[in-house]
Amino acid sequence: MDISPAGAQRQADDTAQIRALIAPWRQACLDRDWDALLALCTQDIVISGPGEPKVTGDAVRSWLEAYPIIVTMEFDFDRVEVSGDLAAANGSGSMLLEVEGQESTAVFDFTDLFRKDDDGTWRYSSVTFNQKDVPA
Repeated sequence: MDISPAGAQRQADDTAQIRALIAPWRQACLDRDWDALLALCTQDIVISGPGEPKVTGDAVRSWLEAYPIIVTMEFDFDRVEVSGDLAAANGSGSMLLEVEGQESTAVFDFTDLFRKDDDGTWRYSSVTFNQKDVPA
């Protein structure tokens, strides 16, 4: 780990760039703009939702298309850890979903992994989330 002033500044810049992905991710979900969402991801993105098998590759778009309509969505990173060209973040949030004409609230925790492209752009490489409000 580089603890020099330059290394600390790089770490702060990387963390800020990752945090800046929250707004476009949220907007893409609300707009159901899967092209915009997938543009924030690596080509080999893996999504693991609650009680579902993980999806990757071409299956991600189909999974997104089948996801309930997201009426509202709020989330934030509690922690972001950066190490070189890899990073991990975890946090919590909530969504108001429309499921078969009914609105339902989903409260969730998540862990996201990120990878920095050669051009310096951080992208989601793995999204794993669970619902906190579902009985065991």
